[in-house]
Formats: sequence, structure tokens, C-alpha cells
Amino acid sequence: MPLEAALQNQVYCDYLFEYRPRYFIIDELEKMNKKDQTSLLNLMESGILSELKHNQKRMTQLKTWVFASCNSADKLLPPLLTRFKDIHLKPYTEQEFVNIAVEILDREEGIDRDVATMIADAVFNRLKSANIRECIRIARLVGSDSNLAQVDRIIEIFAKYDPVTHDS
Repeated sequence: MPLEAALQNQVYCDYLFEYRPRYFIIDELEKMNKKDQTSLLNLMESGILSELKHNQKRMTQLKTWVFASCNSADKLLPPLLTRFKDIHLKPYTEQEFVNIAVEILDREEGIDRDVATMIADAVFNRLKSANIRECIRIARLVGSDSNLAQVDRIIEIFAKYDPVTHDS
């Protein structure tokens, strides 16, 4: 098991044992390994959280509601899926995507709003993506003192070498 996955599980179990939350929210549930999905399923079915660590077992009873999001349900255990209400969200419209991206790039990355708008528009239209993380990646490459020409050059490079947008 990769170290990152082991740490993620440790944090999630420790958090549940220590804080005993009434509500537990998980983002990108599909990244959770099968063993941890089984533990989560057991918690949702029985209200019992158990963990075996260093040949010692700890167990507790919890009344926790679990909410989760995922980008794809393909990697989830079928019995776990039955414990959730499946809600499909519509993709962002172009205007929604640009508005959200501009706000995030302005607030979190210190990018000028005109530059942020250009990045968001290019990601949506030229790179054919509605992934905010793509906007953040480009913003970090060009930096907060960027200009429109720098953004255009980065977008050209991304478009040229991205297999989704590159025409052979």
C-alpha cells in the first residue's frame, strides 16, 4: 500500500475515534482502498468502527452519517454504493466555470482578474476542460505578476502536448 494511502486511512480512523463526528464528509471516495471501504461499509451498516493496528484492535460504536463524493463509482464496492443516495451533478456551464475559476484564482493565487479570466476561458475552450485544478496549475506556472502573453504561451504549450486537445 502506498504511504499516502496508509496515512489517509490513519487520519480518517484517528479522526473518527477521537472526534466521534455526527457527520463525516469524504471527498473523492474512489481513492479509498478496498480495505478502508470495507471498514466504512461496516461503520455505515452497524455503527461500529474497528481498526487493527500493531496487533491491537480498537473498536467503538458511532452514530455518524457519512456523506461522500466521487468522480467515478467504478472503483467502489457495490455494497458500499447501496448505502449512498446517488446524485449526479450537471457539469458547469462555461460562465459558471469562468466565474468560479476567477474567484479562486483571485482569492487563493493572487492572480489579476483579467489574467484569471483568460486562464479560465482558455482552459474551458482551448483545452476542453472544466477542471478548476487545471486553472490553478496554469496560474502557478505563470505566477501572480503574469501578463496575458505569458498565459497565452503556457496555454499554447498545454494545447500542443495534451492528447485530448492536440490534433494529430
